[in-house]
Amino acid sequence: MLLLLSLACTPTTSDSGGDAVDPLSWPIGEDGPYQVGFQSWEVSYTSLEGSERTISVNAWYPTEDTTGASAVYLGAFPDDASLAEATLAASAHNGTYPVHVHSHGYQGYGGTSADLMRHHASHGWIAVAPDHINNTLLDHEDPLPTAHYVHRPEDITAALDALEAQFPAADTEAVVVSGHSFGASYTTWASAGATFDADSLSTYCTELYEGQCSDAELSAFVSGELADPRVVAAIPMAGAIRRGFFGEDGHRSANVPVLLMSGTEDGDSVAESWDEMDGVERVWVSLEGGCHQTFALGACETLDVAEGFRVVNAYALALGRSVVLGDASVGSVLDGSEEISEVATVLLGE
Repeated sequence: MLLLLSLACTPTTSDSGGDAVDPLSWPIGEDGPYQVGFQSWEVSYTSLEGSERTISVNAWYPTEDTTGASAVYLGAFPDDASLAEATLAASAHNGTYPVHVHSHGYQGYGGTSADLMRHHASHGWIAVAPDHINNTLLDHEDPLPTAHYVHRPEDITAALDALEAQFPAADTEAVVVSGHSFGASYTTWASAGATFDADSLSTYCTELYEGQCSDAELSAFVSGELADPRVVAAIPMAGAIRRGFFGEDGHRSANVPVLLMSGTEDGDSVAESWDEMDGVERVWVSLEGGCHQTFALGACETLDVAEGFRVVNAYALALGRSVVLGDASVGSVLDGSEEISEVATVLLGE
């Protein structure tokens, strides 16, 4: 992909910070010692299907600043817990910053899972999430163009490319990708390397949101270029996998650990597809009382919002620390032998 423009200023780095601390000693279920800085900027690229696309990239990062203007998402939704244009704290991870990238759900925006992004930033990570234009709260197109299914994983790659330029110390060589809902059942799998099934697509494209895939779109799907080799772990949240794109076996090409998270008040999509996901290293965390928004904006009447966020954040960070940072101490959490919360049930894939 060709990045055409970047409008934000590279943040300055504070001289003090976490050089003498051990970030792997910080409890995964609690926020880390840093405040959270935020930046958003625009990036353009040329899609594999031929169109020009400009998206907003949102990044949350550790800072030692304690005051400043609040972050604002989509120019409309303020977040008083994130400081806009804050100073980047010194790295607590040997001079670099581990990276978590996120894909929002249908008609969402990059900041819909801000609590997850802030949690990682407070632990010294940089968390990044693009606004998937044409499918955000403010610019949704109905019916959704079939090209959007090409664009979503491309947006993830463009966001990581932009992060490399904007935050040179961000370690994008090995990143965790997560997604909520649409971002779970589709984007995370595509970015993590699930292969598209040509036979399924030939039928699915004609049914998909009343659209039909162009030859250029079909070529993009089966090209193998929608996967990003920098992704080393995937976290689909509140969504299983869209078989219409990946067929029965496409998920097996995603040769990375997969942590699926779902809530008992949000349907049975993971339960219905769990056994069919054989062939990948996988863990399933089910939250008793969790609803669809437990993994995004909250607002769940059947599970305390703060507890839901705490559990989601803890398991997501545990996977990142295990796979990206080689932290063996969180293994007992991921295999279910150490309880993070009584609302969480952990199942390991065979």
